[in-house]
Amino acid sequence: AQLRFPGRDIIFFILLAGLMVPDQVLIVPRFVIMREFGWLDSYQGLIIPLIFSSFGVFMLRQYMMGIPRDFFEAATLEGANPFQVFKDIYLPLAQPALAAFAFLSLLASWNEFLWALTVTSSTDMRVLPVGIALFQGQFFTNTAVLLAAANMATFPLLIAFLFFQKRLVEGDGVGGGICRRRRREQRLKLGLGRCSNGGGIGKQELHLLPHPHPHHLIVLVQTISAGLAVIDFLAHELVDKIAELFG
Repeated sequence: AQLRFPGRDIIFFILLAGLMVPDQVLIVPRFVIMREFGWLDSYQGLIIPLIFSSFGVFMLRQYMMGIPRDFFEAATLEGANPFQVFKDIYLPLAQPALAAFAFLSLLASWNEFLWALTVTSSTDMRVLPVGIALFQGQFFTNTAVLLAAANMATFPLLIAFLFFQKRLVEGDGVGGGICRRRRREQRLKLGLGRCSNGGGIGKQELHLLPHPHPHHLIVLVQTISAGLAVIDFLAHELVDKIAELFG
């Protein structure tokens, strides 16, 4: 994020292009590779394909770019090499972002369904979302047991969130502080000072407003998706009950 080298923007563009490819498109190539390696129905097949994350690189890069470059230049003048700058300055400052990414990775891995269903075949290798889906039968579903299992599956995520909560709040504070500092610097360069129209926001100040944090948007989308899934499930249950009553 802070180093300047040829092809830097091209690599970032390729990374963004990879983010645009849906995971469903990669199911068949991943399955073929796992079959060639002999990793079907194994822990290696479940873990290794999901280790690498383009979103993690994108998220940490954007966070690193929000850190003032003055730190990098000052450390370079003191004789520190890029690895020392990263280890002693940027890595400690990026701990909130790393915690946020760790929690999001845990959430995605915990809820992984399609790949786990594809690469595993034995009951011993089934992950929790696949096991919960097996509670749904073709002709009968024990809704009480299904919902109880789904509720129990959320407890580890709640514990993980409580563990990462402090770091997530620190990430909001550090990111907000850096954004406020950069906005103040931009306002001074533009000679805006405070709001130029008597307390309102002028057109020149609109681009200085804070933008939502990326992981906030992801959590919002996941929450909406979960809510829609619950509504869809309840609607199907209601339709089945009405069909039983009037059938």
